[in-house]
Amino acid sequence: MAYCLCLLLLIVNCCAVDLLSVGEETRREMKTTQQVPVVVPVTTETADVLQCVYGTDPAAANYTWYRQDLLSLPEGTKADGNRLHFMTSTSDLNGMYVCIITNKYGTFAAQLYRNIQDCPLQRISKWVSALWKLLNPTQYLLQ
Repeated sequence: MAYCLCLLLLIVNCCAVDLLSVGEETRREMKTTQQVPVVVPVTTETADVLQCVYGTDPAAANYTWYRQDLLSLPEGTKADGNRLHFMTSTSDLNGMYVCIITNKYGTFAAQLYRNIQDCPLQRISKWVSALWKLLNPTQYLLQ
């Protein structure tokens, strides 16, 4: 299993100059590091997985996943903490996926657009399945 981990850091330097002192200039510098959450693909042998990465302790945060156009997760996906598993690798699950991270520092969001192109055999299979449902509607009404 190959594993991909990515973390984006934003470093901000601040400088304050105190001119109210008695003719003396006092300079104070402060450096702060802000982590930016990201969603990265993780390659496994069994399924497509997206991982939401923020901070060094993923267990200390709560993660909520949804697809932007649904405001929920579609069938064929499963959220497991900071990971989102795709049970099938088809274009039906394409879209913008959003991860909401809540921890002691606040609430953050990261997103990634998933775009899988079906192979010709998958497209034919979907077409035949849709045609079969049109030609045999009673079979699906009884289920």
